[in-house]
Amino acid sequence: MSKLNITVNGKKQEIDQNTTINNLLKELNINSKMFVVERNCQIIQKENFDWIIEDGDNIEIVIFCGGG
Repeated sequence: MSKLNITVNGKKQEIDQNTTINNLLKELNINSKMFVVERNCQIIQKENFDWIIEDGDNIEIVIFCGGG
């Protein structure tokens, strides 16, 4: 299977072709319910996490946490 080069939170990464945002989140063990995913400076709604990531995409994942 062919590999794609993307950037996740500022770090270069190789992923399999046809990887969705959901697949990436599972690979990265993102299990928080309070997070936002941005793809190429566009916030992605959770109902669109089945979108396939493309070569060169820049993905930012921001996890919200409480504190004080």
